Order: sequence, then C-alpha cells, then structure tokens
Amino acid sequence: MTRFLGASSVGWLATVAAIALLSSACGPPDRPATRTAANEHRRGERSWRDRAMSAYLHGDIRTARTAATKALAENPRDDAAREVGARAGLAERDAPGVIELLRGVHHPILVRLRARAHVVNDDFAAAAHDLESVEREQPEDAWAAAVLPVVREGAGKHPYQLGGQERVVLPLLADKPLPLVEMSVDGRTINALVATSAHFMVVDDGVRPSGGIVNRVAFGAMTVDNVPVLSRDLGPIGDQLSIPVGAVIGVEMLLRLHATIDGRQHQLVLRRSGTEAGARGAPVPYLTFDGSFLAVPVLLTDEAGGWFAVDTAGLFPIALSDEAVRALGRNPASLPRAPGAPSEDIRVLQLETIRIGGAAVEGVPAVTGLFPRGLPRAAGGPIGGIVGGQLLGQLKMSFQPDQHRLVLE
Repeated sequence: MTRFLGASSVGWLATVAAIALLSSACGPPDRPATRTAANEHRRGERSWRDRAMSAYLHGDIRTARTAATKALAENPRDDAAREVGARAGLAERDAPGVIELLRGVHHPILVRLRARAHVVNDDFAAAAHDLESVEREQPEDAWAAAVLPVVREGAGKHPYQLGGQERVVLPLLADKPLPLVEMSVDGRTINALVATSAHFMVVDDGVRPSGGIVNRVAFGAMTVDNVPVLSRDLGPIGDQLSIPVGAVIGVEMLLRLHATIDGRQHQLVLRRSGTEAGARGAPVPYLTFDGSFLAVPVLLTDEAGGWFAVDTAGLFPIALSDEAVRALGRNPASLPRAPGAPSEDIRVLQLETIRIGGAAVEGVPAVTGLFPRGLPRAAGGPIGGIVGGQLLGQLKMSFQPDQHRLVLE
C-alpha cells in the first residue's frame, strides 16, 4: 500500500502540453462499422457481433476477441465484427493476429487498422503500402496522415536497432516537475520529456522539420538506430517548463528499452533486455488501444473503475471523465473547485484508495475538467480517465513488454 504524498496540492503547469501530446498522432476517424453494431445493440439484438461490441465498450478485450471470432465464423463478411476483433487484437499488441484477421480487406478503416498492426510489427514497407492505397479515401484519419511520411521513409529499414551499452542510468533533470533527461539525436544533444502519452518519439521542428527516420538516438552509451519520429513545435512545452525541450520519448521507445521511470531515485533506467523491477513490485497489465494508447486497469472503488490512460507528462494525479465521476455517485458540477486552477470546470474529488492493477494507493486527489471529451474516440478504446505524472512520479514504474505489464513499486 502506497500513500500518495501530494494529497494536498494539484499542479497545473503542464496540463495543456500533456493533453496535446496524448493525441499528437491520432485522430478521431468515423467508424461506421462499430456505430452500426452499437445501434443494433441498443435495439436489443444479441448477435455475436453485438456481444463483441458490448464487451469492447466495457473494456473486456478478451471476450470481445472471442465473440468477434464467433461472429465471423457465422458470417465471414461481417466487417463490423472484423473491426472489433482487430481493435481488440491491437489492444493486446497481437500484430500477427490482426494482420491475418484483416487479410484481403478493402474498407479504408480496416486497411488503416492493418497498417497499425504492421507498424507494431516493424514492417514499415507493408504499412506504407496500406496507407498509400487508401490515402485519399474517406473517412479522414489524422493518425494515417501523420504516420505515412514516417513509414515511407522507414520502408526497407529495420527500426529500433539497439547498440552500445546493455544498461544505462540517466538522471532526471533536477527541479523540474516532469521527467526530463538529456539525450542526443543524430549527434545533437537535447533535453527530452519522458511521456507515455506519446506513441512515436516526437522531435522539435527545429531539430527535424518533418516526420521520418532519424539515423541514431543515443541515451548516454546506449544507441538506437533507425528511429521513427514525428515533428512538432515543442516550444510551448519548453516555455511552460522554462527549459528548451527538443524531443519527447514516447511509449514505443520505452517499451523497446524495458524502461524504468524511477521517481523516487529521480532516474530513468534503460535496458536492452531484462528488468529493473523488484520481486515485491505490484504487476499491472496494460493494453495499447489502437496499438499506441497505453492504458492500465484502475479501480476507484470495488465497483467503479475501468481502463485509464497513462501519462507521465501529466502534472496531475488522476484525471477523471464525467462518466467516471458519476459512477462514483457524484455530480461533477457539485464538486468543489480546485484552488488556483485556470478553469472553473476543474474540480477536485478526494479518493480514499485506488487500485492500479495490483498496486493500491491511498489518499489520491482526482481532478475533473482536464479529461479530453474526445479521448476515448481518439484512442479507439474505452478510456475512463488518466493516471498522471504527479502520482506516477512518486513511484518506480518498470515496463515488462514480454509480459505485457508494468510493475509499480
């Protein structure tokens, strides 16, 4: 059991920056297939497709995959069931299974989902082929538009080639409210924000004007070659933090480097294999909705909870959706306003104990008014809140990608 140390204060400094990063490479494409399934479910029908959709919307990903498989056994041309099965497979990072499930599809939504699976599978040539084949077709997809230049440049290359030292320890920059480390991109030394809300690495447009592949990223004596990056203006984040920020280290890199973000020791530990997790750490399973949005199971009470996004760059402890607040039997509008917050919509709710997977944390202040309303749609999954850096920064969090889990200590 961990006692939250910052129960009396809530920080607002990097909230806007963190939320902007969370959706930096993803868009809210229309999803006619799943919308049709949801409408039929509301009419009371209980086909396997409807069961798959219902399970997915409730965060039961394994049941969603099973029901989608049964729906396709009954009707192999059921694209709605195929979409649900693909999204559930991406959440579990089963790229080969998703690619097989979507073999031969032509609908733009399904083709782009297959491209996501190819990206997870490091097959950028196949991802580029898929995205180019539906480049001008509706519905628009912001993720596809952002990623297409990256996979085009990466086609034929082997991304994330690890070299150098087996293990490195990088100190977090002192006196900063968010995890920042020093690293280099193609020989240029920069400060980088560690943000699990980002997918690919993001570099400032002054470092690289457009998305693509950088030749080498170095974390001290550890190197990573052929790194996919997106390009964004990171100046506003640097302005808020009063330090130049040249890059954002996203979840894809953190997974591949078996990262440990240790807020207690103020360090980032990267390994080419193995783990820094202690034997007494609490395991936390994770999903990656649409192959990119990191989420963990959170229980706010014995009955209320769901999948929450993980944002080490969020300067708040827990951000709740209005639906999550109502599930606790509270009205968001009746909660006390947060002192000093930039908006009257930001309110505070004290939680006695929350559980993040196997980890229990007492005395956590949750905030409302920061959760982006469009986040579940942008993430392609049932996200009910965000676990922020103000909570995670007091813990040691280790990625164990081989077991699809985090370990919290």
